[in-house]
Amino acid sequence: MIGDAEQADIAILVISARKGEFETGFECGDQTREHAMLVKTAGVRYLVVLINKMDDPTVNWDQTRYEEIRDKLTPYLKKCRFKHVYLHLIEIIDGPLRMPIVERYKEMGKIESGCCRIGDRCLIMPNRTRVEITNIYYEDIETDSCVCGENVRLKLKNVEEEEISSGFVLCDIEQEASAVEVQLKKLITLIDRKTGERTQEHRRFIKHNQVAIARFELTQSDETISMEPFKRFPQLSHFMLRDEVMVEPLLL
Repeated sequence: MIGDAEQADIAILVISARKGEFETGFECGDQTREHAMLVKTAGVRYLVVLINKMDDPTVNWDQTRYEEIRDKLTPYLKKCRFKHVYLHLIEIIDGPLRMPIVERYKEMGKIESGCCRIGDRCLIMPNRTRVEITNIYYEDIETDSCVCGENVRLKLKNVEEEEISSGFVLCDIEQEASAVEVQLKKLITLIDRKTGERTQEHRRFIKHNQVAIARFELTQSDETISMEPFKRFPQLSHFMLRDEVMVEPLLL
């Protein structure tokens, strides 16, 4: 640790908010104090403090717990001669759960948005199958929750393996992904994958792995779907174009 700290400009000190764990590291075992002092002694000028496990049942997002940890840490960090100590509560809104399933066997995929934990009830789209998460594995280690950005393997209740295909999406029941029928109305132009420039306009067909600008229309005029532009929210700009035999991932 000391060797790595000597080469770093910024360090991240991860603090557990779980009742008993913070006290053990800060007041009993002094591990938290030791790490803060070591990185300062090694020449690290900037320290980011991350208070983790605020969702633990012993904390349940209680702001008073955060303030308790902040009030104990701040004087000590100043004692370590970190010149400016500011601890702020930052609310992170990660969006609804979206996990595209890339392998049907044991439901493997990456959490593109949101989070989930054991016992959560979710939907598999586009079949609208209601399932319950019974087990979560991250890097072959069983855990009780997973968050955005993690590649995980899930075990689901109330669904059979043959009912799930690659390209399906696991999502929140309250904020389910849309599944609507559309028609391809016009292929406007092909796009060069390397340069991003328009190449051939008014095409009548598009081949696998080609990129194009196209216009789709909802089959039912009274239907609506909610999507986000890629630049604003990449996780929710994806959609699947699916017929009876194949699924193609696309971007808005």
